[in-house]
Amino acid sequence: MGGFLRLAGRERDAISGPHTGLARHIDYRELGKNGGIFDMPSYLGGSVEAGNAWQNRSEISVSSTIVYGSLFAGLDTFLDRVFLAAGFSEQEESSFYLYFGNPVL
Repeated sequence: MGGFLRLAGRERDAISGPHTGLARHIDYRELGKNGGIFDMPSYLGGSVEAGNAWQNRSEISVSSTIVYGSLFAGLDTFLDRVFLAAGFSEQEESSFYLYFGNPVL
């Protein structure tokens, strides 16, 4: 795990293990199909994510989860959606993303 909307304060695939957990809430707003930036649909949003990876089942607990969050802006282009995002964790980690495609929103 790790990366945009999958524990966003960490870089992509930075967290791994045989037992993983992820809970998230994503909220975004479309700014308008007409009159958006460059006259294309645009989006602003954020997420709150909690999760971790564990080597042993006995290590899994709510107290060992880490809280992450992100703020993002997106734009529908003629090729695909493009997102610019910043992710943060409660452990003061941060990552920045330029994401092409349609994430699970």
